[in-house]
Amino acid sequence: MSTAIPQPKISFQGEPGAYSHQACHEARPDFEALPCPTFEATIEAVRSGRADLAMLPVENTTYGRVADIHRLLPESGLHIVDEAFVRVHINLLAVPGAALADIREAWSHLVLIPQCATFLRAHGITGRVSTDNARAARDVADWSDVTKAALASDLAGEIYGLTPLARHIEDEDTNTTRFLIMARTPDQTRRGDHGMMTTFVFRVRNLPAALYKAMGGFATNGVNMTKLESYMVDGSFTATQFYADIEGHPEDRNVQLAFEELDYFCSKFEIWEPTRPTRAATRAQQAQRPIPVGIRARCVCEKTSALGEDTSGDDRRGAMPPVKPDCSEQVALLDMCSEALRSAVSLRRCRGAAPCRGRSVRAAHPVVPGACRGPGAEAAG
Repeated sequence: MSTAIPQPKISFQGEPGAYSHQACHEARPDFEALPCPTFEATIEAVRSGRADLAMLPVENTTYGRVADIHRLLPESGLHIVDEAFVRVHINLLAVPGAALADIREAWSHLVLIPQCATFLRAHGITGRVSTDNARAARDVADWSDVTKAALASDLAGEIYGLTPLARHIEDEDTNTTRFLIMARTPDQTRRGDHGMMTTFVFRVRNLPAALYKAMGGFATNGVNMTKLESYMVDGSFTATQFYADIEGHPEDRNVQLAFEELDYFCSKFEIWEPTRPTRAATRAQQAQRPIPVGIRARCVCEKTSALGEDTSGDDRRGAMPPVKPDCSEQVALLDMCSEALRSAVSLRRCRGAAPCRGRSVRAAHPVVPGACRGPGAEAAG
C-alpha cells in the first residue's frame, strides 16, 4: 500500500486572503498556504519544519520597505531562494445585497487605507483600521452589516463570500509588493535565462570615505547594484548596516573581485546566498500568470484566526583602460560610478605615501591586480 506524499507548505503572515496569501498562490501554486500571526511565527514555521518555505514581504512601491523584515532576516537562519511580485489591487468588499451607496465605513490595515484615499473621499466613506486586511474581510462577513465594507484582495472576497462593490480602487496603478521566498537550506544552482541576483548585508569600517571605497569594486568590475539601503542597528545612530542586491552569482569572477574589495572596508559582511533569477526574468514569468480572481483558497486552516546577466568567467576588468605599472598615472573612475559617487570623490591615484594594501589598490588599478609597486596608495580629492 503506497503512502501519499504530503503536500509541501509555505507560511505567510496574516489571515487567509491576505496579499501574502495571494503571493503564495501565484509563486507556489502547488504549495499549501499556512497562515501565521506574526513575521516571527512565519519564520519559525520553516525553522521548525511545519512549513517548507516562507513568503515574506520586503517592500512596496507605495508604502516603502517593511522595516521588521530587515531586522529579522539577518538572524532568521533562513536562506533566500526566490522572490515574488504581487500587484496590489484593492477592492471594496461587502456582504451580498449591499450597494455602494449603503457603505459608510471601510475596514482594512492601516497601510492600505491611505492607498485608496481618493475613492473613499469621493464616496464619503470613512476608513477604519483593522489588524489585517483579510481580517477586515472576515469581520465584515461576520457582522452582516450593509453599511460596512472591507478593503482587501479578490482572494479575500472569494474566501469570505463577499461581493466586490468596486474593484481596483487604489490611487497608484503601479502599486506592487515584493516578497522574498525563504527556505531552510540554500539553493546555489544557477537558474533563469537572465542570470542571478544576490543579496548581502555589510557594515563599513569607521574610516573616511569607507562607503565610497567599498562600493568602488562594484563599479570597476561591472557589477550592477539594484538596491542599497541603510538602517540603524544596536540602538546606535553611528552603527549603520547596509542591505544590498546585485545582479550576479558569488562564483562569478567579477562579483568575487567586488566582494574582496568590499570585505576589506567592512567590519561585517554576510552574503545571503545567490537567491533567485534576475528581476527581468521573474517579472516576465509572473506577467504570464493571470491575476488569481476566483482562485479557490487552499489554506491549512480556512477562516482560522491568524492576526496579525550570468558573467561566469567574464572578467569585466578587461574593459577598463590600461594602467601603467609604475603607479604614476591617475585612474579616472568617473565614467564607472553613479552620480552619488561622482560627487564624493573624483579620482584615485597611487602616490606612495602610505603602506600599500593590495585590496585597496585594486580599486585604483582594476586591470592589473598587484601592479602597484610603489610603497603606497591613497584617495585623491
